[in-house]
Order: sequence, then C-alpha cells, then structure tokens
Amino acid sequence: MREKGEARIPGSLRYHFNGGREGAGLCPSALQIHRALMEGPITTAGWLVKKTGITAATVNKALTHLERLGIVRELTSRKRNRLFRYTGYVEIMNQGTEPLV
Repeated sequence: MREKGEARIPGSLRYHFNGGREGAGLCPSALQIHRALMEGPITTAGWLVKKTGITAATVNKALTHLERLGIVRELTSRKRNRLFRYTGYVEIMNQGTEPLV
C-alpha cells in the first residue's frame, strides 16, 4: 500500500531512487526526505538529517539525485553548510505574490 503522498512523487524520482529499476516502489528514505522538504522547502542537509533521522551520507546522496532531476537546487555553491531549495514547491508558494502593476 502506498503512503498518502507517494502518488504525487514524480515517476522519474521513483526510478532514480530505485537504481533505475522500473516499477520499483519508492525507497523509504527518499520518501522521508521528500516529506521533510515539503515542511522545509529551503533547508540544509543537516536539518534533513535531524528531521528524518537518516544518515548524512544518505541525505547528501538523495540531495545529489534530486538536484540532477531538477527537483532541488543548491543555492550556496559551498562544500559545507549548503542551502537547498525545493524549487517547484517554492514556485507554487510564490504564485500570486507578484506585485500588482
């Protein structure tokens, strides 16, 4: 049985987090990271580690995959204390907030 939010995860995300195996279910750690990103769409890997309880190595690997897919964007260009943005989610939240001309 799928978790409630899993159906909304793009198919490409399921594919990449399962080593390229079509039809495989979403890896539990990827789903946890996705849920955490919905709670904190601009965040650090450290916050995701604390929020999910997943190891730093797994979180960073997941963020690398998400960045390659265009789902998250790294904002700082640093090696440590990087800041990530869940791009599509932030764009949706910003809709309708443009100043009226």
